[in-house]
Order: sequence, then structure tokens, then C-alpha cells
Amino acid sequence: MSMKWLTVGLMITSIACSPALARDLSDAEKMAIKQAVRASMKDPESSRFKWGPVASENVYCGLVNSKNSYGGYTGDKMYNVIYGNSKHDGRPHAFFVRFTEDETIYEKTTLETCAENGYDSSYFGRISQLESKP
Repeated sequence: MSMKWLTVGLMITSIACSPALARDLSDAEKMAIKQAVRASMKDPESSRFKWGPVASENVYCGLVNSKNSYGGYTGDKMYNVIYGNSKHDGRPHAFFVRFTEDETIYEKTTLETCAENGYDSSYFGRISQLESKP
């Protein structure tokens, strides 16, 4: 087994086994997550986020609405990021990974990842009712 796959396996295990939390994100965590998610958007400045409570120490799941190439909002889209505080500077950092352009596959894997990390099946429905914020 290569060291790369061993490292990935350990990361997934530590994330999947994180205890459930019930807290809001700090402003610094929100900023780190916004930067990570916006980097993948066609119109990053148009992104509007809905923030739900944190359910995992390392994975955050949320909703974002952003403009497409035609200038129209796409509607709320699920996302998940890996986040945590940097050992170097102590500040929050987040990493958004989208491995496919296929929306169906992406949504399925996002739901699975979120469920494995303590976000129950009604989570996205609950936060979809919240007000969007830039």
C-alpha cells in the first residue's frame, strides 16, 4: 500500500470518527470557507451562503447560491469542505474539493460525506429556510 493511500485512509477515518458538535461557525471559519468555495465559482462575488450549525470537527456542509454564466442565480447548491485551524498560524483554513462536473454524482457524494460526518438527512432542508448572506 502506498503512503499516499495510507494517509488518505487515515484522514477519512479521523474525519468520519469525529464527535458530533452543535455550534455555530466563527466569523473566521466562515471567511475561510467562503474563500475556498468561491474559488470554484464562475461569479464568486455573487455567492450567497446559508450557514447551518457545525456537526463535525473537520467537515462542514452548507448551501451556496451563485450566478451562472448567464447572470442568473442557480439556486441553493450543497457543498462540503474540510476545515480546521492551521498548525502554522492558528487561523482557520478550508479546502473545497470538487472531483466531478457531473451534478448528480457530486450531490450524491456530498450527501454521503455529510451524513458520515453527523449532518442528518433533514439538515439541508432546515438550512434552506435560512436567509442567504454574502
